Amino acid sequence: MIPPPQIVDRVWSGHPVDFAMAADEERLYIGYYDADRMLTLASRLLAGGDWSFRSFPSKVGWDSHKYIALALDGHGRLHMAANMHVSPLNYHIMAQPGQIDTMTRAPFLVEPEQESRVTYPEFLHLPGGDLVFKFRDGRSGNGNTLYYCYDDSERNWRNLTGAPILDGGGERNAYPVGPVLSEDGWFHLVWVWRETRMAETNHSLCHAMSRDLVHWQRANGKPLTLPIACADAPIVDPVPQGGGIINNNTLIGFDHLHRPVITYHKYDANGQTQIFLARYQRRRWEIAQASEWSGYRWDFGGPGTLDFEITLAPPYQKGSRLVAPVSRLGRKSLLRLDGRTLARLDEVEQPQDAVHDLLAQHDLPEGMEWSHVPLALPDRHFLLAWPTFPPHRDRPRRTHPSPTRLMLLEIAPSDADNSPRGKEAT
Repeated sequence: MIPPPQIVDRVWSGHPVDFAMAADEERLYIGYYDADRMLTLASRLLAGGDWSFRSFPSKVGWDSHKYIALALDGHGRLHMAANMHVSPLNYHIMAQPGQIDTMTRAPFLVEPEQESRVTYPEFLHLPGGDLVFKFRDGRSGNGNTLYYCYDDSERNWRNLTGAPILDGGGERNAYPVGPVLSEDGWFHLVWVWRETRMAETNHSLCHAMSRDLVHWQRANGKPLTLPIACADAPIVDPVPQGGGIINNNTLIGFDHLHRPVITYHKYDANGQTQIFLARYQRRRWEIAQASEWSGYRWDFGGPGTLDFEITLAPPYQKGSRLVAPVSRLGRKSLLRLDGRTLARLDEVEQPQDAVHDLLAQHDLPEGMEWSHVPLALPDRHFLLAWPTFPPHRDRPRRTHPSPTRLMLLEIAPSDADNSPRGKEAT
């Protein structure tokens, strides 16, 4: 039997900013901003019981970029990075496994200068278990992407590659999605370049792949020299500025032969927004239009966090078809293409998922929407959910909303939804 929801705490609800979960074999950890907007950790036994709490002197502003990232290393120590948007590094590590009261802030990890303007912190694990910390050094229109690797035995970080992965050269920055590990053991990274703070200056969909995140190559096997700059980047589709492509909405999946398939949107020849798929085959990227929408254009632009009209999920192959899930103006559908020729077949309605049905059973304050974070464990799946107001371009609202309830729900593994949550910071 699935247990009833557990109320963890009351939390900030003025705008969406992603919270985080992590777990080992014994304990569950949740990072969030509490009712007073303070960075907070909660922990309990995985089997249930009372929560332990730890508050940190870090208060979130009206900025959806300042999400929380959590991860556990090979010795069970929790790592946390949070509340950063072109900010000095805000990173804490647990001294004693399982004890959040031993979390200690580190002033820097490798090089203070390149950790003074941090955004987009993300932890990931290599196949052997090594922990990697990925982040941007800089700002929109001027930034680099770096990877650090953690040494469990020495308890220190090092620059994984000795140079940035992606280098804006002081004139632009890359917005990467991934790396995503395919079943045949390759990491795939996709990104667009952006010239300024303005979202409409995104351009040039790119892709690179690696076995170890250190040595990178083009899809045709030719090696890449780090850092990868815009001038010699491996381009999938040279979408121009103002061409309808946006950062954080370029998703990568794989077909039955493990070939990378990228789904994204741009304007068609008539200026309408359409979904496209790109697949590497026959020694080149082949691009196909997956949608045939009429009279629709998402004409986005400007700085700050946007409320995305379109959200995408990774494409996948089912039988003889390639399938690209998409949500447009709240309506979910599946775009289907011939898996061999990439010819467009149709668009079919996608029923609401189990997570939507589960959250629909709980009260949602007027004008708010659900934010949620999934956590998939080998035999259990959790969902962290809380109501917030929509994005507000990272600007303060006239009034502060009342805190909302942070709920922890356990769901059947077959019902778990790991699709994108629909709001992205730009």
